[in-house]
Amino acid sequence: MGILNKLFGSRRNEVVKVATLIFTKDLTFVIDEPTIFIGRGESFEANVIKTGNSLMMSPLLRSISREHAMLTKEDNGEYSIVDQGSKYGTFVNGIQLMDNKKVKLENKDRITLGPHDNPGGIKFQILYS
Repeated sequence: MGILNKLFGSRRNEVVKVATLIFTKDLTFVIDEPTIFIGRGESFEANVIKTGNSLMMSPLLRSISREHAMLTKEDNGEYSIVDQGSKYGTFVNGIQLMDNKKVKLENKDRITLGPHDNPGGIKFQILYS
């Protein structure tokens, strides 16, 4: 073991990732916060707005609950998602999440908030790099 590894420790086991949420090719958000709250907001400016540690959806999107889901950053830099008891559900790759059950998000997973088979839902993908 080299002197620098002895002094500062090895970073070999540490996984540092950048997470990007892709809604459309023109609407992406790089996220790094430990917790991201997702829900329906009150602003009509856009379908999705990121403010601090929140992603707020347009109030016109009635299938999105005010407190719909939550993303949590894990120690390895990847995120998990929890549905917070939303009315129309949260789906990962087409499979509906159970309320309040944490599910790890893998690279390129597709998330749907609201009805999976209905255009009223919001869809996005997570990418790690």
